[in-house]
Amino acid sequence: MNKKLYIGIDASIKCTGITIFKDNNYYFYYYNSDKVAKIRKLTEDNFLYNFDIENFRIDNKLKIIEDKKDFSDTIYYSEKADSIIKIINSYIDTNTEEIIIGLEGYALGGMGMIFNIAEFCGLLKEKLYSKINHKNKTIYIFKPTNIKKFATGKGNSKKPQMLKAFREINSDTTNKLLDIFNINNDEYIKNIKSPVEDLVDSYFICKKIMVSYK
Repeated sequence: MNKKLYIGIDASIKCTGITIFKDNNYYFYYYNSDKVAKIRKLTEDNFLYNFDIENFRIDNKLKIIEDKKDFSDTIYYSEKADSIIKIINSYIDTNTEEIIIGLEGYALGGMGMIFNIAEFCGLLKEKLYSKINHKNKTIYIFKPTNIKKFATGKGNSKKPQMLKAFREINSDTTNKLLDIFNINNDEYIKNIKSPVEDLVDSYFICKKIMVSYK
C-alpha cells in the first residue's frame, strides 16, 4: 500500500482544481459556481466532487475604514482555503506516513486580478503549513512553465495543449474524467473552460510530485 498522500492544487479565484492520489486511486475536486457545478450532481461514484464553502457575512459591528468589499473578499478567500484544508484532512488516516503537496507558483507576467490571486494563494499556503493534521508534510511550489514542460514537453504550452496531453495519456483515470465532461472531440479542446482546465493542471501537478518525490 502506498502510504504517501499526494496532492496537486491549481489555485485560482475563479476555479480551484485539486487532484488527490491515495492508495493507487485518484480523486478530483473543484470549486466552481457556474452552471457546470449546478447541473452535474457529481457523486463519489464519479470520483469527482464539487466542493462548496460555507456562507459568510461581515459582522455589522466591525468598523472597516477601507472598502467593505475588499474585506469581504478576504473572508471569502479564507473560507475557500479552509474548505481545501478540510478536504485534505479528510484523506489523512493512521496509515498516512507522509503528505506531499504541489502548487503552481505565480505567473509573473500574469494579468487580471493579480493582487486577489496573491492574497488567496498566500492564505492557502499559510493554512496548508499550519492546519494540515499531519507533522510529516512537504509543500513544493513549481514554476508554471515547469508544469507545462512536464505535461507537454514545452514550457510555453497553452491550455488546449495541456488538455490534449491529458487526453493522450489514455488511462482509466483520464478517460473517466473526460467522459464525465463529454470531452471527445478537438472542438472542445479548442474551447477548453473551467473546471476542466483547472482539474487538468492539478492532475499534472500531482503527477509531477509523484514522479519527482517518491
